[in-house]
Amino acid sequence: MPNYTLVLITDSLLARVDVCVRAKVSIESVGTVAIPENASLATLVESVLATGPKGISPVWLFSNRFWTGPISIPSDLHEMANGDELNQAALLEAETQSGIPAFQSKVAMTRIKKDPHGDPQYWVTQALETELEEIEQAFCVSKTKWAGIAHVANHCPANPSENTNAIEQSLDSEWDIRNWAVEAVKDLSAKIPTRPYFAPPVKVLSPRTQTLLASVVASLIVLVCAIVYHRDRNALQHIEQLSSNASKQNDSVEALSRQLQKAESSLDENRKKLQDEQTRFEKLKKDFELSRFNQSLISGHCANLIEAIANSADADSWLQSIESNAAKTTLKGLSLNEASAHRFASGLEQQPKLIGHTVSPAQITPLENDLIQFSIVIDLATATESPHQSKESLP
Repeated sequence: MPNYTLVLITDSLLARVDVCVRAKVSIESVGTVAIPENASLATLVESVLATGPKGISPVWLFSNRFWTGPISIPSDLHEMANGDELNQAALLEAETQSGIPAFQSKVAMTRIKKDPHGDPQYWVTQALETELEEIEQAFCVSKTKWAGIAHVANHCPANPSENTNAIEQSLDSEWDIRNWAVEAVKDLSAKIPTRPYFAPPVKVLSPRTQTLLASVVASLIVLVCAIVYHRDRNALQHIEQLSSNASKQNDSVEALSRQLQKAESSLDENRKKLQDEQTRFEKLKKDFELSRFNQSLISGHCANLIEAIANSADADSWLQSIESNAAKTTLKGLSLNEASAHRFASGLEQQPKLIGHTVSPAQITPLENDLIQFSIVIDLATATESPHQSKESLP
């Protein structure tokens, strides 16, 4: 079995390369497939995976149909940004070069040297979320595990548009494909690959699985409590029988009485434990229902919020952070002037996706650098109050 299976897709090439890594990198096979007209990336992935051996290693997809290139992030923003904020900044910066909408795409990024101005620079690959989801579904349909998705470029291109043509010209023979595959596998085999790539999403339990798991745990708790109860009840009955017999034996009355008192004490303790377990079970059940409701509510709210922000974005304002809990969502950012911040808040209030929520006016704080720091609070409690309401009330 090969150590790596590479799927290579360009505008004029559809190939599968099986690679084995031992003392050195060796190419086991190279297979090309005719490209159907107007086929999507997902369709091409299914077509090429249908060729060659069935028992294959996790697959790497490389294509020039994604955008890739260097971006710079200002040093002051880079120092303040956390992981999510840095990712958002990269999306917005990549959009100016690729034309791909930031809020409808994802980026993979890896740090490279600083730009001529001394700002941190990243090699970024950008792709539409829908396209990535379709590719993941194609892997699933083909019953194939996949390891990553990346641009076909082996090195960060200085000019992404020119780099696409260069790749097309450099992969016009099987020999060129083999040389490219060797370089790609060397990078993938390194402890820290230099190429940015999209990794498979982390698997989480589905709501149905979570519900099933909670039901199993609850059933086990009830079963254990029932066993303890019946065991102690049988023990009490046995002791009461001994006490009845001891009444005929005066010499044994005192000893049997002590045993009976001890058993009754144990029974009371176990009854209390049973009551505590039943109370705990009811609390867990309510907490689980509330958690599932809140998860559904927040999930829907996040999607609506992102769409509302995209539709209300002001050129003179930009977000720094989004903080959210079950009660409210707070947007924080910077504006060039107070009017821009108020326009942003007013635009959010008029978004159909946020109807039912209360959007507060922008809270303004002037900064020393002539920028305006703003904060906008969106009250979630006004949209829904209880997990027992109709599902139709959810966003």
